[in-house]
Amino acid sequence: MGRTQPSFTKAVDSQLETLSRIASRLHSYQFEKLLEKAKEKVRYLQSASYDEFINPYDLVILAMIITLAEECEKNVRS
Repeated sequence: MGRTQPSFTKAVDSQLETLSRIASRLHSYQFEKLLEKAKEKVRYLQSASYDEFINPYDLVILAMIITLAEECEKNVRS
């Protein structure tokens, strides 16, 4: 049996909090900025993957990868 949507959302939020704490300990402005931008995509990806099997960690990492790709594309166009 799969997770309920609220428990999956809680697990995703937990992953985001863990990575935020790590970024804070690293004193990495770039990592913190990446996480903030990735958070904007997490719920969209969560909705898009509703019928798919994806774990919360992978969902957060995917959001970060997409964010990085978009930032790279912006820089190439500039």
